[in-house]
Amino acid sequence: MHAYANWITNHPWRVLAVSLIIALALSTGLAQLTVRSDSRMLFAQKETDRLALEPFERTYGRDDTLIFVIGARTGDLFTVQRLQALNELTDAAWLLPGVTRIDSPTHFQRAQALDDGMQIAPLFRAGDSLSALHARRLKHEALLEPMLIGRLLSADGRTGRVTVNVHFPPGSVTSQAAAAMSASQALVTRFALRYPELEIGLSGSIALDHAVVEASTYDRTVLLPITVLVLLGIMVLVLRAAVVVLATLMSSALSALSAAGCAALFGIPLSSPSVAAAPIILIIACCYGLPVCMSVMRPRAKEQCNRDAVCEALITCGWPITLASLGTTAGCLALALSDLPPFAHLELIVAAGAILAGLLTLTVLPAALCVLPWRRHASPMPVERLSMAIAEWVMLWPWRVLAIVGLATTGLSALVFTSTLDKRYAGHFSQRHDVRQATERLNEALGGFYHLAFSLDANEPGGITRLDYLEQVDRFAQWLRRQPGVTHVQGLVDILKSVNRAMNGGGHAQYRLPDSRDDAVQFLALYEMSLPWGTDLKHQLTTDKQSSRLTVSLGDVSAVSMRALQAAAHQWAQEHAPLLAPSAHATGTSLLFAPIGNRNTQGAHKALLVGTVLVWLIIMLRTLDLSLTSTYWRLHRQQGLPPHRPCAKACARQGQGSLPWPSSCPADSHAWPFPAS
Repeated sequence: MHAYANWITNHPWRVLAVSLIIALALSTGLAQLTVRSDSRMLFAQKETDRLALEPFERTYGRDDTLIFVIGARTGDLFTVQRLQALNELTDAAWLLPGVTRIDSPTHFQRAQALDDGMQIAPLFRAGDSLSALHARRLKHEALLEPMLIGRLLSADGRTGRVTVNVHFPPGSVTSQAAAAMSASQALVTRFALRYPELEIGLSGSIALDHAVVEASTYDRTVLLPITVLVLLGIMVLVLRAAVVVLATLMSSALSALSAAGCAALFGIPLSSPSVAAAPIILIIACCYGLPVCMSVMRPRAKEQCNRDAVCEALITCGWPITLASLGTTAGCLALALSDLPPFAHLELIVAAGAILAGLLTLTVLPAALCVLPWRRHASPMPVERLSMAIAEWVMLWPWRVLAIVGLATTGLSALVFTSTLDKRYAGHFSQRHDVRQATERLNEALGGFYHLAFSLDANEPGGITRLDYLEQVDRFAQWLRRQPGVTHVQGLVDILKSVNRAMNGGGHAQYRLPDSRDDAVQFLALYEMSLPWGTDLKHQLTTDKQSSRLTVSLGDVSAVSMRALQAAAHQWAQEHAPLLAPSAHATGTSLLFAPIGNRNTQGAHKALLVGTVLVWLIIMLRTLDLSLTSTYWRLHRQQGLPPHRPCAKACARQGQGSLPWPSSCPADSHAWPFPAS
């Protein structure tokens, strides 16, 4: 370390030039940095729940949605003006990018009895004349539709939802989603101004993904500058030298920029979790730089020039900073074992930042302090006085300090067993985000933001119209409706019940399954042929009519409750619906997010074990080096050699530079018990 310190201080301009060129070259990778907002990047390609969801989505389509949540500030939605507003919003939503399907209360396709047949028509068609009396009658009729109430319309008629399904090409999801979100926000703003008596909000998976981007942008534009200002204030308070503070900030900023550039060069995308890497790296770099600066500014050698003070500081802090850098990097690389790619990306970027911060702290920072003009303060720094007071207290009462710290640590650590892993995806955002407010209103009035989906197999093409299959699906749906947190269940049986009611006079008692398979086949075919464009059953049935989808809407339930319902549903199907049991495995995007907390915790446990082993190995290697040095001096004493001779030689070698090392050391103490490097 002595030879390194002498070389750095003797060639500061060369070190600065080379270090800055390398750091800036790495920083050019920022031009290739990509930002991803797709929530699917949170999950690895081989994630079990993702592997189960992907074939389901290939069959029924992916549930990427924009949900307009419309609530009446007073009364309900069944007035002439408000029903027209719902129709207007539904029609305008078709102009959004990537729209494949829209479901809304007014466009709900209901089966009505008509003479000796039936009619499939929307609840309220745009352009139809409507009176206040007709609007109230529509409310009464809407409340009789199980497929509408609890899914698109609340039971009190005050809140409705317009669900817009969108599909984007895989290569342009981020840009297309941003365009759809921008157009949707403009639509919400326009309708809020036009209909002030309605409360309109935006939810859905696309809106939540966009909220992630907004949160990341907020972190970059607000939290990062705040972090820099706080660090600047601490350094000004501690160092009291503008030039030294600027040199430390320069080293820290280069560390963060270089790490981000390295990430981009290796194809690591920027996401909501990995945005936090920048402030973390800045803090790490400042923690490395402050000890060096304080050692340089310590007024114990007032007669020394800047270069001598920097050289002495490097010798004093070089190994601690190196070990800290290696230990931090090892810990971050261990955390990169996380099963969630964005969190692994975060740790990889921080690991790169930690190693770069250590290198730049031992190159750019000391070289800058050698060439920049700065003055040392004659009086001790306030932080130094405080640290000396704490050190004296610790050395005076070591056992008391150990006992107090040990008890406090044990007590606080025990609180970890009282925590519960219970994730709600919308709860990741603060109340200032409109999407959270809209989602909470949706879950409170309707539910359905979270859902589970089943693809129930009849084991033969066309088998979904078999009566035994339909009866088991119906019993399964009825059982699901009785479960806590379930707000709505919809599937093929509800469609057939609705058509059967319409074909048999429209009486409530006729809301049941058809009496024969032939009737089921005819009713299903008639219903499909009567549906207008954009409301088909592709998202409900497979092409060969072998499987049908059963969708379970949930309220604001926890991840634990969701997993419990998934397991209970499969168990019930095994015991009561043997035909459905092999396929009664729930899937859905909600289940993807449910175990995030558990997987994060499991990854943290693995990382803690691996990181602890790596850090201890680093410490043991350094301790072995110190032990060898100590053994060297012990052997000399055992052989009767004067201990001051080898120490004097070492000190003489170390003093070849400009440092005023002593020519000899006391026999029983050594000024520098480390081998010259």
